[in-house]
Amino acid sequence: MSRSNADWGHPTHAHDFHQFLYVPLGRITVTAHGCEHRLSPSVGVWIPAGCRTAPGSAPTR
Repeated sequence: MSRSNADWGHPTHAHDFHQFLYVPLGRITVTAHGCEHRLSPSVGVWIPAGCRTAPGSAPTR
């Protein structure tokens, strides 16, 4: 069963400021511009102000 980030994370939104999202532990998936970016420990992503994203932490399998 496929689940969207809204099922286990945040709904799609944007901020008025830039963000740097990193994952010190675990995993997170960020959807931006129609692409899923899977982040793991020590990996980060720069999110420009106004970019609509939907971050969520992946469920444990």
